[in-house]
Amino acid sequence: VWEAIVGFDPQVFIWLGDNVYGDNKRPSRVFGRERTVGPWRNVPRFYPATEEELRGKYELAKANPGYAKLRERARVIGTWDDHDYGVNDAGKEYSGKVFSQRLLLDFLDEDEDSPRRKQAGVYASYMFGPEGKRVKVIMLDTRYHRDPLLSDGAILGDPQWQWLERELRGPQSEMTIIGSSIQ
Repeated sequence: VWEAIVGFDPQVFIWLGDNVYGDNKRPSRVFGRERTVGPWRNVPRFYPATEEELRGKYELAKANPGYAKLRERARVIGTWDDHDYGVNDAGKEYSGKVFSQRLLLDFLDEDEDSPRRKQAGVYASYMFGPEGKRVKVIMLDTRYHRDPLLSDGAILGDPQWQWLERELRGPQSEMTIIGSSIQ
């Protein structure tokens, strides 16, 4: 797929999550000691990777020759979803989110002094194009502050909502694209 993407000669490539499947998955089992599906489920199907396992998966993805070619030719930006955040359907309760954030930003070649490395979450905004043809890309983080599934809680958290309101007010662009890892 990377050769096909490079063939379009993109200026920007945007990851929208599940950039790597960093978590681990047990086999589907209805019976036995570890039951991962069905009414007698007693262990979760997905469980978090260690920091070393997640780092290795990012390194493997980054070493792909086609992806390396894309990184040479285009700006690569992105956000995460559950599997590269740490574990299936995880939210703010995930204990590995700090190292997961660092590893994602390393994968994206984010500058060491980037504000994304100092904030809680990977949300960011980018401006592309010349004056009069500017495109703003806003990347949301739907994991770091998300309350548990099936609750009436938040997805973005207050700091990200405040940031998003500021981003939507300015600086202005001719087009604004909002990227999210969820539909």
